[in-house]
Amino acid sequence: MMLGCAIRGNAWLAASILCLFCAPAFSQNNLTGKPGLVYSPHPFVTDDSRFVSTVTFTPADHSINYFMLEYLDEVMVSGFLPLNDRLFLNFNLTYLPQLADRVGIGDRHLDLSWLVVKEKGGWLPSLMLTVTAPFGQASFLSQDLVVVGKSFAFGSGSVALSAGYGSPFFFFEGKYIRKKQFGVRYLSGGFAGLTYRPIPAVGLQAEYHGQGTHFSLFYLYEDKVSLKINWLELQSFGFQMTASFPLGFQPREMRRYDR
Repeated sequence: MMLGCAIRGNAWLAASILCLFCAPAFSQNNLTGKPGLVYSPHPFVTDDSRFVSTVTFTPADHSINYFMLEYLDEVMVSGFLPLNDRLFLNFNLTYLPQLADRVGIGDRHLDLSWLVVKEKGGWLPSLMLTVTAPFGQASFLSQDLVVVGKSFAFGSGSVALSAGYGSPFFFFEGKYIRKKQFGVRYLSGGFAGLTYRPIPAVGLQAEYHGQGTHFSLFYLYEDKVSLKINWLELQSFGFQMTASFPLGFQPREMRRYDR
C-alpha cells in the first residue's frame, strides 16, 4: 500500500512540475508558495486574479520538515489561490525523496492571508496578516505572522523592502506550544528582506528569516515560467519553479478579436 502511495505521489509530483512549463508566469514566491523571497513572505500581490503553483527543492541541512526527529531533503508543492482581491488561500503538500518507498505525499498544510493595506503610491506600505487554519495543519509549517512592505520603481528596475514577525508558537491539540520544542525552525521571530530587479525579468533577493541569511537569483522566462536558485546561508543550494494560471477567461470571440 505504501509503495502504491509512493508511486502515485511520484507521478503526481512529476505532473505538477510538467504543468509549470505550460503556464504564464507570476511574481516571485517563497518556498511555501506565498509571494515572497526564500523563506519569508512579503505583502506584494498582483492586481489580476491568478492561481499560483510552486515547486521547491530544499536540501536537508536547510529543510523545515523535522520528520521523525530528522531533517531530510524536501520537495514542497504549493498553491496560492486568491478568494478576492484581499483574501488568499495557501496550501502545501510535502514530499520527501529519501523516503519515497515509505511515504508518498506527506504532510499537508493550509493557511489564510489577508491583505489589510495595499500600497497605492506615496509612502504608505502594504500590510498582510497570515493565520494558520485550525484544520489541515502541519506543525512545522505553522505560520501566524504579520508582514509589511514597500516597493520603489526606478527606470526599468525596482526595489522592494519587507519586514515582519512570525509567532514563536503553534496551536496543537488544543494548546499553544513553543516551536523550538518540536524542532520547528520556520518563521519564528523577526524577518526582513530585499528584492532588487535591475530589469523586470531578472532579480536578486536577500533575507534574514530568524534562522539565517539567504540569497536568491531568479529569472522570468518569456514571462511564462519563473526559475529561482536559492543560496542558503552561503552553504548549499535550493531550486524553485513558479507559474500561474489566470482564473478569468475571455470568450473565444474576444480572444480572437484581441489577436
